[in-house]
Amino acid sequence: MLDHLESPVFQRRIVVVGMFPVGAAAALTMATNVPSAWSPYSFSVAIPAMFLFDLVTWPTWFPRWGAFLLIATFWVSLYGAWTMTALPRAPSVPLRSKILFGITAALSALHLIAGASYGARYQGLAHTTWVSVVGVALMSGLICLLLVERRSPSPWKFSAFHIGLFCWLGWVAFPWLGELP
Repeated sequence: MLDHLESPVFQRRIVVVGMFPVGAAAALTMATNVPSAWSPYSFSVAIPAMFLFDLVTWPTWFPRWGAFLLIATFWVSLYGAWTMTALPRAPSVPLRSKILFGITAALSALHLIAGASYGARYQGLAHTTWVSVVGVALMSGLICLLLVERRSPSPWKFSAFHIGLFCWLGWVAFPWLGELP
């Protein structure tokens, strides 16, 4: 009865729909002029956007946020390419996605620990606490999703994990904690 959920066409459609929240999360990370609770300036978007904006001579009509929209488009493309190539092995989350998550979760935790004092000093304790709690909550949610997916794989869990992973990476995995350049 639910065989259409297993079809490659349906799974590709889920990936395409998942591009919208990934793009929104990557764009949201630099939506304000300074790091804020909902716009934490994740290094995965902020650093490439700043380099792109500083290294290229943009026309005067090109706003600053254009650079990070290009980077958000990159994140959407990366999510699409990463997930589409994993679809033949769906519904199980592939080992490479688990390794990517494990490495980035460990690095993000180290980043939060090492940057906590700078974040409290430059962005304030409330901001640092908020982005840390949100980042850890999303990491915990992804771990729970992996544990549930391990027991009973499905295309929905496969897609939810990858959408969550790339939203977390683009939005709050490595929040800006410290002085802005």
